[in-house]
Amino acid sequence: MPKIILSIVMMFAVSSAFAKPPQAGGKTELSLHGGLDFQGPSGDNIDIQVAYGWFIDDQTLIGGEYQWSLIEDIAPGEKDYRSQQASLVAEWLFPGDSAWVPYVGGEIGFRNSRFEDLDESGLVYGGRLGARYYLTESVAIDGSVSLLLADKKVFIVDFEAEDQYLYPRIGIKALF
Repeated sequence: MPKIILSIVMMFAVSSAFAKPPQAGGKTELSLHGGLDFQGPSGDNIDIQVAYGWFIDDQTLIGGEYQWSLIEDIAPGEKDYRSQQASLVAEWLFPGDSAWVPYVGGEIGFRNSRFEDLDESGLVYGGRLGARYYLTESVAIDGSVSLLLADKKVFIVDFEAEDQYLYPRIGIKALF
């Protein structure tokens, strides 16, 4: 196990010597975020998010995202939780001389959630804080945390409907 950890650390250290943030102005970006958890305490969890955006300049990205979530066997009676969300997104990056690029962003969208008797749709909006680590000039690992708010209770948190959600995510981004 220590050899695996050391290998991962060395990969990031060596790649950061070569990978620099790209000149992104005018380029497009495709990203995939999500996770699979088939051993979770609240049931099988599948969360997938796909996004496409365009860099107006080297620091400003505008685009759209689509998220689909499923939690099976979340409660007695075999009820499942399902949600879909589509959002417009803007991100402002702070590139420097490092492979690490922090950013802030905002989003506004529409979410539909179904769980037991809940079948609710509503406006969703919020902000995010994150960072990208460029492995090459066209591929980056991305991690962020979003605080999402809604005009209705469209998020399921600890088996309860809520109108806000703290959403961590990790994924990969490609520039072309």
